[in-house]
Amino acid sequence: MTEKNGSFYLHGLTHQYRAPLTYKNDINQKSPLYLGLSEQSLRCFEKHHNRLSLDHSCVSGTMNARVTIYLFFMSHQLPDLSYDFSALEPHIDTQTMQIHHDKHHAAYIAKLNVVVEKNPSLYGKDLIELMKTVSSLGLSEGDKTTFINNGGGHLNHSLFWEIMGPEKQVDEELTAKINSTFGAVDSFKEEFSNAAVTRFGSGWAWLVDSSGELKMYSTPNQDSPYLKGDTPLIGLDVWEHAYYLKYQNLRPEYIKAWWNVLKILE
Repeated sequence: MTEKNGSFYLHGLTHQYRAPLTYKNDINQKSPLYLGLSEQSLRCFEKHHNRLSLDHSCVSGTMNARVTIYLFFMSHQLPDLSYDFSALEPHIDTQTMQIHHDKHHAAYIAKLNVVVEKNPSLYGKDLIELMKTVSSLGLSEGDKTTFINNGGGHLNHSLFWEIMGPEKQVDEELTAKINSTFGAVDSFKEEFSNAAVTRFGSGWAWLVDSSGELKMYSTPNQDSPYLKGDTPLIGLDVWEHAYYLKYQNLRPEYIKAWWNVLKILE
């Protein structure tokens, strides 16, 4: 390891992995931290991974200078699925699930973490609250756009994985609200499906809580309902990467099949 100005600059890998850690001597160079640390030191870093700084007590070996270790662990990580990639077959195929989760969602997180790294005031802040107040965060226009696109991608997909599953776990309270608002669950599904089918290009269809009332609409790209101050309850990804391997250009067929794996409604 190389010391620079009395400090070792460290940060965690972006996207789904917490380890190995890396250190960087300058903004353009990264090297594996574990090459310079013992297993005991790595365990120490892992134990204290949520701290911004550690003293030299975690460093063993030949380094005897008093140094401060700055840990810039990325704020956002890829969530694990609560089911196997194959669990939603035959409605959503295994390969699509694996690529969608491990590649597409992970890429949104990686790009989101770049913005967080450039803007330290975002560290440790709740992503939902940041999304609601993005216009007041003082970000450059470029960073603001990247934050909306990729922070939205992370939030949207995290909900998407949560509301799906191989077995139904019906939310009775939500069902009652849907019946009250739309007349019946089947009527809601018809309207929601139409919103998803008619979303031009890439985007999402949503059922949201808007100041205590249920509303339904679609958004382009990865725009989050939190940008409007709404709380998403059901979201359907109609980007082609969500269905093209199995359904090609037949988006309506994908939407029809998706209701079978939306676990919170019958």
